[in-house]
Amino acid sequence: MTREYVGVPCSFCLPACIPFPMNMSLHVTSLLLLSIASLRGSPAVAQTCLGPSVFAASGSRVVHAPAGCQGGAPPVCGGVCVEDDLVSWTAPVNGRATMTASGDPYLPFGWMHQFDCAANQTYAVEVGHGGDCGSYFPGIGCLGSPTSCGFSPYLSNWVISVEPNSGDCCTDPVAISGPGPHAFDNTSASTAIDGQLDLSCSQYGSTALLQDVWLRWQTPSSGTAWLTTCGTTTGNPKVAVRLGSDCSAPPIVCADDTVCGNGVLLSFPVIAASDYMIQIGRSPTDASGAAVVGSFRICVSASTADCDLDGVPDACEIEFGWELDCNGNLTSDSCEVASGSVPDCNVDGIPDGCQGGPLTVLGNPADQLVNLGTTATFSVTAAGIAPLQYQWRRNGVNLVDGGGINGSTTNELSIANAGAADRGAYDVIVSDACGVLPSASAELDLVAGESFCYGDGWEAASWFRLEGSPGSDVYDFEVFDDGSGPRLFAATSSGVHAWNGSTWTSLPLPPGVVRALTVGDGDGPGPQPVSLFAGGEFDAAAIGLRHVARWNGTTWVALGSGATAGVDGVVNDLQFFGSPGSPVPSLYVGGDFSSAGGQSITDVARWDGFTWFSAGSFPNFGSGRRVTSFATHLGSLYAALDASAGTARGLYTWNAGSWIQVLQPGSPILALASFDPDGTGAAPADLYMGLLGGSALMRLGGSSSFGIAGTVERLFAVDATVDQPGRLFVTGTFATAGGASAASLAFFDGTSMRVPAEGLVLGPNVGTGRALAVAPTIGGSGSSLYVGGTFDAAGGVTASRAARATLDSVLCPCGNVGAAGRGCANSTNPAGALLRATGVTADDSIVLHGSGMPATVTCIYLQGDLQGSVVFGDGVRCAGGNLIRLRAKANSSGASSYPDLGDPSVAARGQVTPGSGVVRQYQTYYRNAATAFCPPATFNATNGIRLVW
Repeated sequence: MTREYVGVPCSFCLPACIPFPMNMSLHVTSLLLLSIASLRGSPAVAQTCLGPSVFAASGSRVVHAPAGCQGGAPPVCGGVCVEDDLVSWTAPVNGRATMTASGDPYLPFGWMHQFDCAANQTYAVEVGHGGDCGSYFPGIGCLGSPTSCGFSPYLSNWVISVEPNSGDCCTDPVAISGPGPHAFDNTSASTAIDGQLDLSCSQYGSTALLQDVWLRWQTPSSGTAWLTTCGTTTGNPKVAVRLGSDCSAPPIVCADDTVCGNGVLLSFPVIAASDYMIQIGRSPTDASGAAVVGSFRICVSASTADCDLDGVPDACEIEFGWELDCNGNLTSDSCEVASGSVPDCNVDGIPDGCQGGPLTVLGNPADQLVNLGTTATFSVTAAGIAPLQYQWRRNGVNLVDGGGINGSTTNELSIANAGAADRGAYDVIVSDACGVLPSASAELDLVAGESFCYGDGWEAASWFRLEGSPGSDVYDFEVFDDGSGPRLFAATSSGVHAWNGSTWTSLPLPPGVVRALTVGDGDGPGPQPVSLFAGGEFDAAAIGLRHVARWNGTTWVALGSGATAGVDGVVNDLQFFGSPGSPVPSLYVGGDFSSAGGQSITDVARWDGFTWFSAGSFPNFGSGRRVTSFATHLGSLYAALDASAGTARGLYTWNAGSWIQVLQPGSPILALASFDPDGTGAAPADLYMGLLGGSALMRLGGSSSFGIAGTVERLFAVDATVDQPGRLFVTGTFATAGGASAASLAFFDGTSMRVPAEGLVLGPNVGTGRALAVAPTIGGSGSSLYVGGTFDAAGGVTASRAARATLDSVLCPCGNVGAAGRGCANSTNPAGALLRATGVTADDSIVLHGSGMPATVTCIYLQGDLQGSVVFGDGVRCAGGNLIRLRAKANSSGASSYPDLGDPSVAARGQVTPGSGVVRQYQTYYRNAATAFCPPATFNATNGIRLVW
């Protein structure tokens, strides 16, 4: 039983808050009845309670003491205490005392009782054993009336520990520094004798600071310190401050209520790097006795500037957050505005300098040259008094949103589907509350036609978006004529879409991602024509379109019949292959499934146009397995398998009806391609693999050091021929290739990795490429590289999820390849000369601009009616057929243009009619008489431009 006693008269008192050990132990055996009594003076004498012995640190007591109290149980708790003994214990600090005991066979988990204790307060512990200690009946206590009791039977060991109240004593203050806010809470604080009798704290008839807490603050500098609890505390605080750590020193300042209700605001002089004791207690005038909880701030100011004359320096009012100082000069904004020392032309009480200062255009809009039908964007950066207003103009006329115009009253203007009517000079009028300021003007012009013929052999350098976008992420491409003319078919996350050169058309499948496309004759000599096949994650068992389907030119057809047609899981790739024993190609389907056509077939199956067949199984199959990619290479079929088991993951070849593992890389293989960089040359083709992570491009049996770190998701090979070099195009997610920056797009020419200009971009980051195809340009001439995936731009051209780049097949004559999109290098410019066209053909506003040529040489602007591709001097001529010499021009600083003022238009000189739809090619060739450069042919050429009139 534990009892806490109060109200015993005090005949002697010890000094408060003397440091003392925090943990002590008392060991007791037998049945215990513990009575804890406050001994505020000499030990009380009542009945047989005589002379308690001091319990100082640890030990044990003999319970059967013959001179015990013999039944002096206090009346509140009851119980009979026989053969009891009495010891005294003194609390070392203010805090919460915890009594714990162990060793009782009836309470194996021990016992605990807690009570609040005061520093240097002595307590009596009555130890005994007895009969009905758990009952309650009146009795006579030795030491007064207890406030709480706790029953504890047979106990052998007990310990008293104290959790001190930090900062409760002047001798044990909490150290703080800086302006704060500094939190405090005197809920459990005691009132010791320190600092309670100083006359300077005599306010409202009392010098006391009840339940005080102490903090030691070190000053950052000399000056006057201001301390405030205004608006940051509950209760009614009273505060005193002393210099140094002498608890008996008089305070240099003491304050109760001041200027903010119950809060305190006081000031005092301070010396740099000195300690000050801050005593915070409860005001004796607060009859509620509520604790004071909250925080205070403290500020040191050497400046006495007080612009509002309220007695508090401006610097401290700003520090406390009472005044705004947006320009950081330690003078409140309101005072600066009121005194007229700063302008405030919008009369909002805030200095104009804090809102951007004088109205200024920091960044003017830049000239824009964009492709016809794409989006142009102008932007301006300005500073002034917020909020700023904007009004964009074209040729001096205000613009309004609508019809492709967006953002006409913001700092960024966009013009969608830019056309002839959008050409002109753009500027913006910026205004604020104090003024109006126009920006400089910028020109919007249109790139006319398509650039081609760079002499670099297949490098993708002139990019175009596929208008309208397929609408979602692209996973695969196939070019196919299903009776509607050649179209680019895209497998996307929302089905299959077809591009005819100007618009996208959706070919509806059941909802789901389409991951693979291929073209082939599904039944060989059967009645079915060559068709497009799609595989992925779509599933409509009711109509048999389960994860794989055939497009017949009008609709999608199931592979099989009924609800068991197709396969029952994801399809990742499709490949037509005819083995030596079965020369008629069958469709191989790979992915993650367990049945095909209702048969138990796992992850790889074969469709011959009528029936599903098993296509073998993989050794070391493991769990979590799936076929990721197929490729045919040197007459064999290869498959990539991913699996949870490391031994199952790898590259396999199909041989005599079984799969044989030929490689086990550390990362999953996502793409396969067979590539022959010398075509009919002596070296055979090699098999290349794109991987997830690490060195992401590998060659079977050869190098993996292609300098691509990241992920390669798609490969597309164009083998070399007599008149064109071979190229292996690579896309995925990577930032470098072959040591050069590469935004997820590169190609391998058989010797080195090369990088197209700019690559794929998703917002501010590198985009992901997942689909590749090289094919004749849909709706145009020449060849194009088509790229699909997850990106917002390709080669710097806005292109959502799909784009194409023109390709060239003839190399510059001596390896003098220029920069991307330009002609062959010349003797003064290793980047080569550039031809571009601006304007629109519809209104005959075309202007041809040549640049990058030797400084003052003569050049000739040409028009051809056919596309050529032949070595021409030090360059490549791509304007062929019937040639018309438009005009000779003398370059200035290596540049010129046609037409100039007084020249006939391009259409008039070239004898074409705007709107007729005819196609013409344009190029500029120029003198380059450097006999030591390349073959000494003395002339070179720009890239070509193709215009549709």
